Amino acid sequence: MGFLSRLVSRYPGWIVAAVALLTVVGAYGVLQLNISTDVTSFFAEDDPRLVTFEWVSDTFGSSTYVLAVVSAGDIFRVPVIQALDSLTQELERVPGVANVRSITNVENVLGTPWGIEVAPIMDVLPDTDVAVERFRERVLSSDTVANRFVSDDEQHTLILIQLARNVDSDAVVQAVRDVTSRYAARLTVQLTGSQALTQQLNSVLKDDILRLTPLILAVIVAVLYLSFRSAAGVVLPLAAVGISVIWTLGLMGFLGVSLSQLGSAIPVVLVSVGSAYGIHVLRRFEEEWQKHGDTRIAAEQTVRSVGLAVVMSGLTTVVGFSANAFTRIVRIREFGVFMGVGVAAALLVSILFIPAVLVLVRRHNRASSRRPAPMTIGDHANSGLLERVGAWVTQRPAVPLVAAAVLTVVSFTGFARLQVDTDYLRFFDARSEARQAYQLVQDKFGGVDTVQIILEGDILEPDTLRAMETLQAELEAIPWLSGSMSVADIVKEVGQALNEDDPAYAVIPDSRAAVAQYLLLLSMSGDSTLEQFLTFDQGTAKIEVPVATTSAQERADVLRRIDELAEEILGPYGQVHVTGLPYLVDGMAELITTGQIQSLVISVAGVLVLLWIMVGSLRRGLSCLIPILLTIAINFGFMGWAGMDFDVINALVASVVVGVGIDYSIHVYSRYREESANGRQPKEAIVTTLATTGRAVLLNAAAVAAGFLVLLLSMFPPLRIFGFLVALTMGVASTAALTVLPAIFAVTDGGRPVRHSQRADVSKTT
Repeated sequence: MGFLSRLVSRYPGWIVAAVALLTVVGAYGVLQLNISTDVTSFFAEDDPRLVTFEWVSDTFGSSTYVLAVVSAGDIFRVPVIQALDSLTQELERVPGVANVRSITNVENVLGTPWGIEVAPIMDVLPDTDVAVERFRERVLSSDTVANRFVSDDEQHTLILIQLARNVDSDAVVQAVRDVTSRYAARLTVQLTGSQALTQQLNSVLKDDILRLTPLILAVIVAVLYLSFRSAAGVVLPLAAVGISVIWTLGLMGFLGVSLSQLGSAIPVVLVSVGSAYGIHVLRRFEEEWQKHGDTRIAAEQTVRSVGLAVVMSGLTTVVGFSANAFTRIVRIREFGVFMGVGVAAALLVSILFIPAVLVLVRRHNRASSRRPAPMTIGDHANSGLLERVGAWVTQRPAVPLVAAAVLTVVSFTGFARLQVDTDYLRFFDARSEARQAYQLVQDKFGGVDTVQIILEGDILEPDTLRAMETLQAELEAIPWLSGSMSVADIVKEVGQALNEDDPAYAVIPDSRAAVAQYLLLLSMSGDSTLEQFLTFDQGTAKIEVPVATTSAQERADVLRRIDELAEEILGPYGQVHVTGLPYLVDGMAELITTGQIQSLVISVAGVLVLLWIMVGSLRRGLSCLIPILLTIAINFGFMGWAGMDFDVINALVASVVVGVGIDYSIHVYSRYREESANGRQPKEAIVTTLATTGRAVLLNAAAVAAGFLVLLLSMFPPLRIFGFLVALTMGVASTAALTVLPAIFAVTDGGRPVRHSQRADVSKTT
């Protein structure tokens, strides 16, 4: 740290200027930052699931839809139909909308003396009750139209809004929302579908950032003011974390990394975690300034003494977060990498920028001998309780150790109850429009999300079409599946139309030539429906099946059955692929399970190696790690017993525990080591450690927990759970560091003097 300490004392102006310049550049990068919460963004570009999903979208056209569900009591009334027709026409004119379908413009296949004709079901806008009734009969006579657009109770109807490819879907959805809002007096319109959900989630995250950031800053300001009672004590640590947030988000903006559901937590975590480094540096600077009365000497001594300790403490945090870089879920990987970058930035700014500013501000001042020592919460806290805890631990070390063992066993039984769930509807409050509209479409129209079953083969062969028909019938018998659609349905619809609309002719023809003739007539009529289910070369066909559940277990069972049936029934006729948004979400559950276990193992192993280097003993390193392992076990056990699901958001709690919670063990061990080196017996060293460092550990844990508890005010339910779990684990980690770790020292060291390796002293962190 000698080079850095000399750099701060000799070139403080250059350091401040460099930090200011980088911050301006970072701020420009922040302006380039976009928000994206699309499910596909969680997958790597070469992930087989995403590759298949994108291939199907390219082959059969954009699968990006917004569903507008219109509710009007009885939809078949003159004012409702007229308003619906007007709304449909307005939506067609929205830039970025490729196609709009509703009962007022959807086309139907009709037989004519010379073949077939595809014409809108509504030829003239009804203006009387009689005309509306006639229109109603035409709509309900077509199973394809009725099943897709009208609910059984005739109180709801759908408008399918297809978005163009390569457009700003958020902007288009907002434009659609603006149009539908103008019809609020005549129709009740709710938007759903993956893009509508994504747009609303993006809006929620933006609002959260604007609302919660000031609250989190207020919490940190309160902690800083109570710690230092000075403007510098508030402004400098706050500036350090603010700068680190700007650098981190700016880097994301420059690299084109958008802010996701997980990324929105980065500023919160950085402010809560990074402020501790500035507190340590500022507190030590005040002490050195009191001692030497010269800012340059104080700055140099601060970086020399506390710098290494802060760096080693911060490195464990960087390792804890950065281990997520090895997961296959892109958004978790980004969170881990950029949290590691942010923590490193907070370390760098705290060690260099804060002392440099203090040198410049106080250059001409000398500390007065009457100047009071820096005021901290710990100075006013009653250390008697912690002294008694220390004495109790040394006298009865078996109690906290047995309690920890019991809690571990109980936690493992709770862990067995933990379920992985990627139900993205839980991203929304139960009362939100997005969730209510989604549920309404599930209940009334068979589901929002669809599975696409792709067959590459001789599609026009009658046996192939009958196999598709058989598969659809089997799928309709499965709970949560209904309303499937394929080229087989289109062929049957043409057959019925060619035979005076007789349902008896809604069958697959016996010859390939007849099938080809049916499709030729349909294509000549100008109908665009066929291209959504059959490629131009007629070698690839699609079956589309709505799925009416988002529950992870139910969805997994349904998808497994779809895979089995598709391969069993269609396999003999060609190559089968199955994809769709439900498959992506289900794949995410698998990635969460395997990826987070891998990341957790890597982070724990990495932190253990750092501890081994820091304390010079593998046994001591393992001892410091035990409180963290206990905290992780209690976290997962609590989630299991509380009925919480393991999802993409709270999967990150373990990383925070490893990265942040290990600091408490480091502080306790470092002070215990210092007291032992000063000649105290182990029991006396434990009591002194808890009476001094114990207060700082509790203060730090309280500050971090308070910052995360602000997330309870989030409009994003998973973020509220994340904030609660982190706050809970900070309490557990700090308590374990102050009880279980000293108990281990009491048992392993007993009444013997403690020997320590001759390594760099990192004990002066508190």
